Amino acid sequence: ALGVAGRLAAALATTVLAALAATSLVVTVLFATAGAAPGRREERQARTMAATVRGAGLREVYGEYWTCNRLVFDTAEEVVCGVLDGDLSPGFNRYPAYWTRLARATRPGYVLAVGAPADRRLRELLGDRADTALLAEVGGYRVYHPTTPVRPWR
Repeated sequence: ALGVAGRLAAALATTVLAALAATSLVVTVLFATAGAAPGRREERQARTMAATVRGAGLREVYGEYWTCNRLVFDTAEEVVCGVLDGDLSPGFNRYPAYWTRLARATRPGYVLAVGAPADRRLRELLGDRADTALLAEVGGYRVYHPTTPVRPWR
């Protein structure tokens, strides 16, 4: 006993639902294929950086907050990391034991984003020794290992 208007409304509702389902499927497939690629690339770069740091024999390094978290995780704490702010002053360190270990390190490394304030500040403090202290550039980061520690907060 549905009239023509009712049948048209039902057909329109069915069409809208089918379009929404198709759109959801397309978006899901695109995310699963292309959308996850940047995350996988970032993961590979983080693992490569961790391998580079370990391969250089570094076990104590300084870096920025997220770099430290990732590096400690990717090395299963073989490498400990102390957080520095952009001006190379102590940052927010969640685990004080790392900071204590770094304070005792005679030759810590530095893992800093290329061109970031901390990278520029370290290069400024190292002066003409900056390029000799640079071990590698990996995934947008520079790994430094200067002959003497740079701790401007002391």
